[in-house]
Amino acid sequence: QIRISLFFWNRNDRVLIHKSSFSPLAVHAPSQRTTTASLSSSRRHTLPKMSTASNTTPNTTTPPVLTPSQNSAIAYLKAWSAASPLLAAPESGSATCVEDVYDTHRAMIHFFDRHAPFLKSLAGYKMGGVGLVPTEECFYGPLFRAFVAATTTTTSSEGMMTPSISRINCHTLEAEIGFIMSRSPPPSDEPYTPSQVFDYIDSIVCSVELCGSRFSSDAKVSLLDKLADGLMTGGVVMGSPIRPEDWDGDKLKKVATSLKINGVERDSGSGERCPLGGPLESLTWLVNRLAKEEKESPGGGVVGGNRLKEGQLIISGMTCKVTGDDFGVGDEVEACFEGLGVLKFRLGE
Repeated sequence: QIRISLFFWNRNDRVLIHKSSFSPLAVHAPSQRTTTASLSSSRRHTLPKMSTASNTTPNTTTPPVLTPSQNSAIAYLKAWSAASPLLAAPESGSATCVEDVYDTHRAMIHFFDRHAPFLKSLAGYKMGGVGLVPTEECFYGPLFRAFVAATTTTTSSEGMMTPSISRINCHTLEAEIGFIMSRSPPPSDEPYTPSQVFDYIDSIVCSVELCGSRFSSDAKVSLLDKLADGLMTGGVVMGSPIRPEDWDGDKLKKVATSLKINGVERDSGSGERCPLGGPLESLTWLVNRLAKEEKESPGGGVVGGNRLKEGQLIISGMTCKVTGDDFGVGDEVEACFEGLGVLKFRLGE
């Protein structure tokens, strides 16, 4: 078992530390089942309403009827909880359009406390999926508290954090610039601008996302199903918070980044590779997207509504990445963010 430290910010900007033990994911044989998806149709996604049957008639309450997206979300959560990757798309069927993807994300947030309580809570959101679907600039997906871990910048291999890559079925590492929100942006009649969103940032954090999956590595599933699986949500390793006063959107775009595995550079990039051309632009897109969803459907099926909350983490998208062929258990990861800092940690089983 691998033990790492988990954290979140409280209202006094202090870091609270918790610990949790992770166990490895099971390995299954590949499935030959193939699923397909189109962008032409949508599945109903209203959250189920409980029956109002009278209490005077015991044992006659009709169970709620779940939508395909809700059933898919529960299947993903149960697979994560049982550490048993899926061999094919959930029995409820493949996602068939972009709205199915987001309906499944909302249902994962709504149902995780029943089917995967170890995830603890919604920690924030991740950005990604640039150019994967022609109609979408990018996508966002949920991050869960259990797999957000804090580390400090270090040049020593002793005492390094060792996050479990098997527990989240990690297939890709991405260097990302993250933000911790200071408060919730209030409703606005006009879209927020990057400079306005900047006022709601408490701190900037160097981050490495450990992209995960609820599917077996050999599962034959559609792109939309992979996106519906929490946008391949997994874990995040973060550095110490950096106050934002010395930074702005243009400076963050120009931050050069690199990822090294065992001292060998595997990829490099910059903040300009983020969705919408920069970390702050990516965050601004998310703020406006959530505000639009809340106007169109208050609450949006997400517990607590759609606006970002104080203390939530948003990782703004990939600046450079390393895929699973280039890393494994025991490898040392070093992520460099020019002017911001360096993260080092070792990959655990």
